[in-house]
Order: sequence, then structure tokens, then C-alpha cells
Amino acid sequence: MSSFNFSRPLRRFLRCCLLALCLVAFSAHAEERLFDTSEEGASDVPTDSPEALSARDMPASAEVPMDAQTSYEILVGEMALTRQDLPLAALAYRDLARRMPKADILERAIQIARALGDFEWGLELLALWQANGDPDPVRFALAQAEIFMGAGRILEMEEPILFLLESYPSQRESNFLRLMRILDRNTDKSLFHTLISRLAARYPDLATAQFVLAAAADQAGEKAAAEEALLRAYALKPDWELPLLMRSDWLARDIANKQKVTQAEVDAHLELMEKFLKRFPDNSGIRMQLARLLILSGKETSARQHFDRLLMDHPDNPAVLYSAAMLAMQANDTESARQLLNHILSLPVSGDMAHFLLAQIEETTGNKELARQHYEKVSYGFSSYFAARIRLARMLMQDDLASARRVVLESEARTEEEQIGLKQLEAQLLCESGRHVECHAALIAALKEFPDHPGFLYDAALAAEKLKLWDESEKHLRRLISLQPENAEAYNALGYAFADRNVRLSEARTLIEKALKLSPGSPHILDSLGWVLYRQGKLPEALTALEEAYARMKDPEIAAHLGEVLWRLGRRDEAEEIWQKESEKSPEHAVLKETQQRLKP
Repeated sequence: MSSFNFSRPLRRFLRCCLLALCLVAFSAHAEERLFDTSEEGASDVPTDSPEALSARDMPASAEVPMDAQTSYEILVGEMALTRQDLPLAALAYRDLARRMPKADILERAIQIARALGDFEWGLELLALWQANGDPDPVRFALAQAEIFMGAGRILEMEEPILFLLESYPSQRESNFLRLMRILDRNTDKSLFHTLISRLAARYPDLATAQFVLAAAADQAGEKAAAEEALLRAYALKPDWELPLLMRSDWLARDIANKQKVTQAEVDAHLELMEKFLKRFPDNSGIRMQLARLLILSGKETSARQHFDRLLMDHPDNPAVLYSAAMLAMQANDTESARQLLNHILSLPVSGDMAHFLLAQIEETTGNKELARQHYEKVSYGFSSYFAARIRLARMLMQDDLASARRVVLESEARTEEEQIGLKQLEAQLLCESGRHVECHAALIAALKEFPDHPGFLYDAALAAEKLKLWDESEKHLRRLISLQPENAEAYNALGYAFADRNVRLSEARTLIEKALKLSPGSPHILDSLGWVLYRQGKLPEALTALEEAYARMKDPEIAAHLGEVLWRLGRRDEAEEIWQKESEKSPEHAVLKETQQRLKP
């Protein structure tokens, strides 16, 4: 391309255009820097803002000669960024970096490589930058750390990070905390733990270094090392709440996951938090975590005292109000929960969770109309929208199947999983209402849309069986077994279907025994085994299997089968006692009623 002679005003105009484009382009694409390299008090503009990025990264600087081709390619690259066309921007900057490997061009190209996730190109750019003169050490170290992070070369980050930590001592504490972002993005938690261990070893008296080391050790599964590092962080900075909050999160997580946590561990941490609050009674974060941990420890009365203080200090804080409301719900104090949740609805915040919780309160207390109103106010896009629609449909089904179906059909599914869930719910509503023909039709339609979906195959098989479409039911279950050869429920359903119809009993037993191998001790499968043994005339063996099934789960259908075997063995009083007990709990159970009507004179 031939070179044009730009007049000075035209050059200034072009630079202004490029600067404006950079402001727009990087408002969308510039990620926050891994490190803060601003001098303390040097600027009021955050270093990761579009303005700062533009000023720092503008390619059209004095070091980049502005010939026609260069100006054109910068213009193309920056315009592409404004349109969020990263591949086109990369195309322009690839050529620029090759022809003119200056620091400003290379740094901008590295930012584009990061945004694209093209870290191989990023590594090439780093090599180009290093080979073409002495790069600015801070800018180069930042680029190295960011590209090494994206490329998964975690341990190679040590040298540039150490350089940056040493270069900016006033930001050292905050920059260590920024390393937490690597932990969130990085999948190799063990490597990250190794990196942080090396860095923290250089700063043994820095509380934030020990804090980040604790987080890294926890993510790597090194529980003892995590505990040690967190204790060191707290000892170095006893007025700092973050170590206490992190320890609270760990304990809450372990309790929720039913991992081994001793009461002594919990009590020791609760005592630490109580002592902290005596020194800093206005620290809401610690008080909130303390109250939550007290709830998990079963100490609701103590927790309530802290929530009362939080509500007094922060009467309009949604987090405090929600936590207090849920504590009230747990204590069955529905009136207090209602007041707190209705107060949230009066605040200028999203009320979706408040409506969802109020709906559950009203449903539980029998106020179905009010519950319906609250469920319907849970908006699409809220995380519990789908759960709200399911609960609403199930509540309405008790009185009005048409309304329940309408809720399902009018619900919006955000994902394929939710779409499938709605179709399954519609079929369940129909089946549970005894409308087996419509249920079967809904499931066949679902299978046309989602062929080979395991849930639809299984439900369609059971629906076909209800309509005595034996061949179709078997076809669905055989298909499910071919797709999931370890699916115990599929083997059990097919075996039980044969046994219940008193056909192909040898094959039925083989299928059920296979199911029992896959799911040992399952009460439903033991019931099926007992039933097929009964059909084969093996009454003592049938009794053993059914007694074990009933001991594991008091279910009306198992009771019906067990009672029938006892009846055939002449132990009629025992049979009637079991039937009577289960009839009191499930008076309308079809199998239990049919068995008694058939056998009793």
C-alpha cells in the first residue's frame, strides 16, 4: 500500500477518533487488571476503568509511527472492538504486531488475545515484546502474569508476580487479595496452592498472604494446611474479620455436607466470634455469620438475639430481613416471618424471594388463594421461578386439574432441562389425577421431541402398562436398559410387570435379581423379588424378601404383598393387622384395597 501524506490537523483528528473508539471499545472488553499498579493518591480514576485503559493503552502514541497503513489497521481494529468483533480486531492487530512490534501495539494485542482466550498467541506476543527492545518492566510483568494465568502456566507466574509485589509495597496487601481471582478461574487448584505457598513464604508476616494461602489450601483439599494458614492470618491481624468469616463459611459448608465437624470445633469458633463482637459490636458481617452458625448448631435462641440486634441496626437491610425471616419460619413463627417478608416487599429491591417464601407460608397454613397470588408474582428469570411454578401447579391440582395444567403450559422454560421438567410435571399431574390416556399421550409426544430421554422412556412404560399396552411398555423399558445398562429401576420395572401379570416368571426373576445386584437392599426391588417368588409358589422365600422390604420401608403396596403371602400361609391375623395399620395411613391406596377385597370373604 502506498503511503499518504497526512497533514498535521488530520493526524490530530485521527488520533482523537482513535481515542474515542478506544473509550467505547474497552468499556466492554477491558477486564480488571490482575494487579493494582497505580501510585497511591496519583489518580482518582480507577486503573481498570475505560478512561484509564484508554490513556494507558492507546496505540496511537508517540512511539508508534502513524503511516497510512498503521493508522488504517488501528482504525479497523478499534472499530471492530466497538462492534465487539474480536476476531476482526485480532486480524488487524496480528498484522500490526508483526510489522511494528512496539510496546503499545503489543500490549493492546495481548489484551485482545486475553479477551479471545487465545493464549498461544499471547505467549507469542510476549516473546515478540521481549525480543524487540527493553520493555517497560511493570507493563511487561503484568502482561506476563495475565497470559501465563490464561495459558495455565501457573507456576511461571511466580517471577512476574513477585516483581509486582516488590515494586508496589503500598499495594502489596490488596494485590495479594486480588490473587483470589486466579483461584476462581483456575481449574488446577493444587498448582495454584503451590504458587501461593511460594509467594506467601516470602511474606510470612503479611496477613493477606496467609489468608490467600488458606483459601488456596482449602480449594486444593489440604484442610490442615488451610486451618494453619487461616490461624496465622488472624494472629497477624486480630482486628481483621475476613479470616473469621472464611472459617465460618468452612464450618457451615462442612455441617451442610454432613462432613465430620466436632461440637468442640464449632464452639471454639463461636467463642472467637463472640470475643470479636465484644470489641467491635457494630460489625454486622460477623454478627450475621455468627447468627447463621448458631442456627446450624441448633442454637436458635442465641441466634435470634443476634438477629434482633441486626434488625435494630439495619431495619431495611434485605440480607438481614431474609435471614431473620427464615429463622422465624424454621421456628414455626409464621406471623413474624410474614411481617419481615412483607417489609422486604415495601423496599425498592427485588421481591421475588419474598413472594416465594410467603407463598410457601400461606400454602402451609392453608391460605391457598394468597399462596397462589404470591407464587404468580415470582418473576421469570428469578432462580426459583421454576420451583415456584411447580409448587403452584401441584397445589392447584388438589382442587382444579385444569388450572394446574394451565400453570404448566403457561410457564416459561429457560433451559432444555426446565422444558423437560415441565413436560414431566404435566404428565405426572394427569397420571395422578387418573387421566391415564392423556398422560400416556403427553409422554409419547414428549418422546417425539426428546427421543431416548431416560425419564420419558420410564414414565411412558409405566403409563402404557396402566393402559395394558404390554408390548409398548416392554419396548420402552428394553430401550432404556440398552441406553443405561446399570439402571436398576428399569430392570425392576420390567421384571415386576411380568410377575404382576404372572407371565415369563423365570425371566422376571432374572431381571429383578439383576436389579437387586445393582441396588442392594432397595425396598421396592425386594418387594418385586418377594412378589415373583410368590408367583412361583416359593412362599417361605417370598415371605423372607417381603419382610425385609417392609422392615426397610413401611409402604402400603409392600404391606399388601406381605399380607397376601401371610394369608396364603394361613397367618391371617398377622395379615389383617398389617393391612389395618397401612389402611389407616393410606385408606385409598388402590393395591391395598384390591388385595383385601379379593382375599377377605
